[in-house]
Amino acid sequence: MGGIGKTALAVRLAERLLVQGEFERFIWRSLKDAPPLEQLLSDLAKFVSGKPQAESDLLKSLDDRLTELISYLSTSRCLIVLDNVDTLLCGGKSTGTYRSGYENYGRFFTRLGTGAHQSCILLTSREKLQEVQAIEGVSLPVRLLHLSGLALPAAQQILNTQGVTVFEAESEPQALVQSYAGNPLALKIVATAIHELFDGSITEFLNHGTIVFGDIQDLLAEQFDRLSELEQSIMYWLAIVREPVSLTELQASIVATVARSQIVEALTSLKRRFLIEQSAANYTQQPVVMEYMTQRLIKQICQEIVEELELIVSYALIQAQAKQRPFGCGDTGWGKAGNEWDGERRQTVERSHGRMSPNLERTQSRCLIS
Repeated sequence: MGGIGKTALAVRLAERLLVQGEFERFIWRSLKDAPPLEQLLSDLAKFVSGKPQAESDLLKSLDDRLTELISYLSTSRCLIVLDNVDTLLCGGKSTGTYRSGYENYGRFFTRLGTGAHQSCILLTSREKLQEVQAIEGVSLPVRLLHLSGLALPAAQQILNTQGVTVFEAESEPQALVQSYAGNPLALKIVATAIHELFDGSITEFLNHGTIVFGDIQDLLAEQFDRLSELEQSIMYWLAIVREPVSLTELQASIVATVARSQIVEALTSLKRRFLIEQSAANYTQQPVVMEYMTQRLIKQICQEIVEELELIVSYALIQAQAKQRPFGCGDTGWGKAGNEWDGERRQTVERSHGRMSPNLERTQSRCLIS
């Protein structure tokens, strides 16, 4: 997820490699603004060749330009860092799907990963690319490093830096780090809140449970909005169940009829987005992700109830001070005698003023219990 420290780690690695003299040339490009592949290829070719691109070079086919770039990377040992690669990908679909007009980036990454050269290309991304999935491995030239969060000693340094004193004998710091999956950005935000709002007490903060707010909420919302409809449904159900579940249990929970193969594909996509965790054959979420999903589900359900019942909770269907008319004189003819109907009418009005009908009150109770 965002804030885990991908860019910071890439910076430190590049600095160390350059100091050691491992590479002749170094270039860093952020893809946050999603530049067209043609523009990036021109920049890279100009950098690794040491000469400006001629107009004739720009007219070459994509395969020819890629072949030329690989040739340059073979003659010079270059370090190329491409940051924020996930901005090239499309939201609302399975992970690894490129945005319209950016599909050729897939060929670009494949050629860099399979072509013979002596350079190194470092990518940072919140999502695993399909091209990387096909060519990465422990004994292969392409490797994948999954950042899983900080261990307790490094997390304690962040807490201390933000003004939260941590003693080795306390167990609360470990619980705090686990709640936020060791995410450096999340820990910085939480530590600031602990220092300013809870007088530096981690225990007092944890008494309120895992709190999702500020930039943490924004990061998770951004990633959730990129999910497909089935992926979002699975995320909701994992938050509802709140414990590791198998594929069979998950399929039984989903209301809509979904093929097992579709669920497997969605789970694979969520793993590549690093939003779910797998233990043996069971799936679950990190505590901070689960809490965010729970808050989002409750908020959305409440919003749907309010929007659906907006009129009935805003207007009294029967006016309490209205004059009673004899039955049959323009009445609705529901078969009620005047006095009996008037009594029920008063009860309805009282309930309406409380913004809750008897049936709705019973319905809501059942929803809260379930």
